[in-house]
Amino acid sequence: MIYHGNPIATLSSGAKRKSVSLDQMSKYLPKAYIAIEDERFYKHSGVDFKRTAAATFSYIIHRGSSSFGGSTITQQVVKNITGDKKDNALRKMKEMAKALQVEHYLSKDQILELYLNLIFVGGEDVNGVALRCSLLL
Repeated sequence: MIYHGNPIATLSSGAKRKSVSLDQMSKYLPKAYIAIEDERFYKHSGVDFKRTAAATFSYIIHRGSSSFGGSTITQQVVKNITGDKKDNALRKMKEMAKALQVEHYLSKDQILELYLNLIFVGGEDVNGVALRCSLLL
């Protein structure tokens, strides 16, 4: 993905991937991901503090296990670009700070498009919705 002529992410690293724009997708596909992954996507500025607090509370109550995460779509973009998969509070804090920065520079639609082209969708290293959801595009 390019921002003001500068690359901000390279969308290939051995994974099977085909990048598509939001305009090339069914209008329902992005809406479905937002509904499942981050229902307040268009209302927060990169971090959904309400969901983060709920996920943290659930994690504490269930002694290190939770049925849902607190990451927003923007935070998941940051995690996928940086490749940092550590499960600790410091990584989450850095991820939150970077998500706030990303939201400053990119529009919600740019973030959503990047997310839908980055995410793992199954199979053998299949990333991005274009290869997995070809019937929906």
